Amino acid sequence: MGQTQKTSGDTHTKQVSLYLKHLIQNSSSNPSTNDPSWMTAHFLFTQFPGLTDVQSKFEFSNFDHRADLYLYQNDRIIPIHLFSLKKTGSIQPKNPGAKSFLDKYFNLPEAQIQLNSIIDQERERLYRYILDQKNLPHLYLSERDLKKQVSLLQLNQLESKQYRKMILESIRDQCYSILLKLLNTNHTLIFNGFKELSLIEEYKVLSIQDINKSIHVEMQQQTLKSFHNIYLLKKNTSSIYIYIDDFELELRFKFESSLSSSIKLATKLSSSIHLTEQLPQQFESINNQFLNTFEDILDSHTYVPASNNSNAIGRCNEALLIYRFIKKNPSINIVDAEIIHSTFEKHYGNLNSEMLEQLITCSETTYHSLSVFLKERFGEFYTIQQVQLVADSYVSNKLETADVIFTINHKNTYIEIPLSLKALKKRNSMMTLKNPGVGSILSYHYFDIYDDMQLYIARIKEKYQSDLLTRKEVLSIVSHKITEHLKKASQTSLESGLRNMIGTNTSVISFYQQNMCSIHSYLQVKGPVEVQQTSSTTTRLSWMSGQEEIRLRVKFSSGASHGWSSLKLSCERLIK
Repeated sequence: MGQTQKTSGDTHTKQVSLYLKHLIQNSSSNPSTNDPSWMTAHFLFTQFPGLTDVQSKFEFSNFDHRADLYLYQNDRIIPIHLFSLKKTGSIQPKNPGAKSFLDKYFNLPEAQIQLNSIIDQERERLYRYILDQKNLPHLYLSERDLKKQVSLLQLNQLESKQYRKMILESIRDQCYSILLKLLNTNHTLIFNGFKELSLIEEYKVLSIQDINKSIHVEMQQQTLKSFHNIYLLKKNTSSIYIYIDDFELELRFKFESSLSSSIKLATKLSSSIHLTEQLPQQFESINNQFLNTFEDILDSHTYVPASNNSNAIGRCNEALLIYRFIKKNPSINIVDAEIIHSTFEKHYGNLNSEMLEQLITCSETTYHSLSVFLKERFGEFYTIQQVQLVADSYVSNKLETADVIFTINHKNTYIEIPLSLKALKKRNSMMTLKNPGVGSILSYHYFDIYDDMQLYIARIKEKYQSDLLTRKEVLSIVSHKITEHLKKASQTSLESGLRNMIGTNTSVISFYQQNMCSIHSYLQVKGPVEVQQTSSTTTRLSWMSGQEEIRLRVKFSSGASHGWSSLKLSCERLIK
């Protein structure tokens, strides 16, 4: 809720309380006949006859945790929540903080601690990423100083929107996973949290202004003692939806104001008859539009050559696979259809017609391979509830990265299946697992053996910018430094670092020139691990007597024309 809206709401509450006191005391007052506060007070006075007193929340010390009004009627104390809105608007029952709502409304104190830690980490990564984009130093800044530096930047609206989207989607996804586990184990806690957040059983009095600025006052209050259906879905980039029978509650993560402000939840309650029963039909209708738009984009393909189309191949492969799944399973909820359309439209022009046709054909093969994989894992009794294309995000330095996430309903238990999708020309190709910054590879993120790599790279950068080192020399020196520390590392550190790098997600690999697909469970690391410098810029880590290997290749993130750019490590695996 914006500050102006909050101030307006507080003023409305105070005026309604004052007018209602006058009515209870039979005092004279001459308000405007179209004054929403007076009309609300008069409405309450007639709806609850015999009132003896009224108190606003501002008459209590902890007013932010109170209803707006308390009506006293004989032996009853009746909490009232006030809302002012336009005719087309909807009420936002609560706006809790992201760092408190799991504990307060869902009785999940440990999960709240976990989420708070994630929020803090994501904030710090976001701040460092922003300062990195602005070429501002941040290596030794504390979280407090990072926040201060970012708050001083003059970010344009587009930049601010992009940064908000990056962090809020990540936090939303983490929170969804927490609530999904709760849904699997304790429906009652979800149900109770829904009721408290939605205020569904409390009195909500709405003063509604129509297009002619006439005021209408109405009261909402429903009874929800039990439930038959309950669902949890993600939508767009920052929202979680809880569906219970005829009711829908949106929880949307947002910043209270600037990027340095607290993260809140905006809630919105709506209802319609047989809502949960009609969800599959709703999704089919929405997905039909999704398919039509996707096919329109395909039909308007125009080839625009690019110097490097590897990212375009990967992103189009992901979008095409989701397209196949929706085509075959039209009642799946798509978390954000717009991201799929925009991602595909952004990249498919960089593919020539032959390559695009190969990817389209292979997506059918990949769909069937993945369907068999899911059937072997879950049997006949499963449905795909939702699918999400994970947007490009450079905030989270996650060890577990996924390109697509399926949510599966298996015997009334909901399971998230994160998949790493790869598109290679043919077998016996190198597959990139990750592209982390060189500064993080030896730190706690992966091998946890050397924390000063960023400082070391900063010194190398100074020499490069003073023309004391060439680009080739930079890559070679840094690669040999990585090999040197890895050779000194214990076997435990090597195995742990490789596991962090490989992750535990299932890999789905499409060989688009051969129209083939292979699916790999996560690669297990069993020592001893051997470390070799195989070229001036590449380190090889191998195990199982050389049967498995990962290659770490140092590279600049941009070409020579850009001067110094951040150093990346291409972590590659040979797919046979």
